[in-house]
Parts: sequence; C-alpha cells; structure tokens
Amino acid sequence: EATMNTSVDAQFAPNSEYVSSVHEMCAIVFRRYHSPLKAWDALYKLSKDYQKQKKALTILHGYSNAVIKRRKKELEDAKLHISNKEDEMGNKHRLVFLDLLLLSEVDGKPLPHNVIREEVDTFMFEGHDTTTSGISFTLYCLSKNPKVQVRIYFQSSFFTIVQDKVFTELKVIDPQG
Repeated sequence: EATMNTSVDAQFAPNSEYVSSVHEMCAIVFRRYHSPLKAWDALYKLSKDYQKQKKALTILHGYSNAVIKRRKKELEDAKLHISNKEDEMGNKHRLVFLDLLLLSEVDGKPLPHNVIREEVDTFMFEGHDTTTSGISFTLYCLSKNPKVQVRIYFQSSFFTIVQDKVFTELKVIDPQG
C-alpha cells in the first residue's frame, strides 16, 4: 500500500482472485525450482503448471495494469503539483513509488508502461513475502546457533530489567501544572 498507493486487502479478502494468484505463482515457482524437467522451457511449456502460470500471470498483470491506469488518471485529473518540499508544519510530503515511476522521464520521455508494470509487479508480488522470509531465515539461523540463542536470551533479559527500572523511575507529569 505504501509503495503503490493502493490496498490489496489481503487480510480482509484472502480468497480474492489476486491473492489466490499470488499463492498459485509461489507454488508454481517452488515446484518448477525443484523439478529438473521443468528447468527446460520446452518441457515446462508442456506441463499443467505452465497453463496455470499463464492464467495466474494474466490476473496479476491485469491487477497491476488497473492500479497503474487508475493512479495515472488520478494524477492527470487532479493535475497535481507534486513535490518533496516541506509544508507549513515542516512535514515532508513523500511521493509513493508508483507516482515516482509515473512521473519519471528518461531522455525527456516517460517510462514505458511495461517498465512501470514490471516494477509494480515486483513490489506488489514480493511485498507479501519479505517479512515472512526474513523472520523465517532469522529463526532458522538461530536454531542452528545455540551460543547465539544464549546471548540473545541474556541481552533481552538485561534490556527488560533496564526498561522496567526506567519506567518505574519516570515522573508523572501533572497536567494541572
């Protein structure tokens, strides 16, 4: 949502066509990666997974194209003057990634639609998996390193004690003055 200014609502609609297609593509990539026969494109194109992949990609690309089209129209309709300057309160207004892509130019020409869509696909498809992968990899590494587990345990215990002490010593601010 933060990079594309759109919400997939995956938590609220886990059975949506888009979410199902993301899960399907993950499964297809996993199966292809683990199958020596599917490594060759000629053989892979004869498989059922290839047909499923084409269908899933049509849905994923369709969703990405719709997001790009909608945001492009919003930018054109509003004739927004977008800048990264600070407002009167000192807050910087940052552009979302999709806006940066839509407003970017190379040699005075806007980026081609296929380049924008590839970037949108990458962020929308991979965005769901990065936290899970990071946590899983961290837990895996910890499971293989008992000495590190002990260090983390003692460090977290120490900070819990320090934190408790800091909070008990905080003075209460009286709003009455």
